[in-house]
Amino acid sequence: MLYNPIMEEIEGDFLNIDVTAVTKTLEKLGAKKVFEKKYKRKVLAVNGDYNTSYWVRVRDEGDKITMTYKKPLGVGKGVNGTDLGMEEIEVIVSDFDKTVALLEKMGLEVCIYEENLRTRYDLNGVEVDLDTWPLIPTFLEIEGKSWQEVNDTAEKLGFDIKDMYVCSIGKIYTVYGFNVHDYSMLTFEKQTKRES
Repeated sequence: MLYNPIMEEIEGDFLNIDVTAVTKTLEKLGAKKVFEKKYKRKVLAVNGDYNTSYWVRVRDEGDKITMTYKKPLGVGKGVNGTDLGMEEIEVIVSDFDKTVALLEKMGLEVCIYEENLRTRYDLNGVEVDLDTWPLIPTFLEIEGKSWQEVNDTAEKLGFDIKDMYVCSIGKIYTVYGFNVHDYSMLTFEKQTKRES
């Protein structure tokens, strides 16, 4: 049997959260705080347009650097008009800049440079993240090994799964009236729009 490295990313997001209340609930449920750190990433795509069917993300997570192929599944067919999930293949790489340069040599173009702050909790083996991005409010992301695990964790935290978004960060930005495709840089210090 051939090894199939393609996996579905199983995660859902909840917007408009009360960060203090969610943190207290996590602590009450015995969740362990895993880390709090800043991520930096570059997203690359064909012709520098990740409004296409797939893209590649290179992300520096502080303790490791990953390169990930990402492709939305069932675009617009999920709850709240979001997607049904994300296909991804992720590998660990040794150098952020060299990996970006390699992808550029292969014909991909950098679409955007982004930074965000992530606080991760482990709740019974499920990753629960408080994600803070430039320009938009902090939101909750739950990633598990199955959709049932994600749904159960959401309910434990007091969320209704009908309010869950399954989509890329770009679609979350649109909820708040921003189009990430208008930007070449999104950091807390600087948000640079593309030249028209």
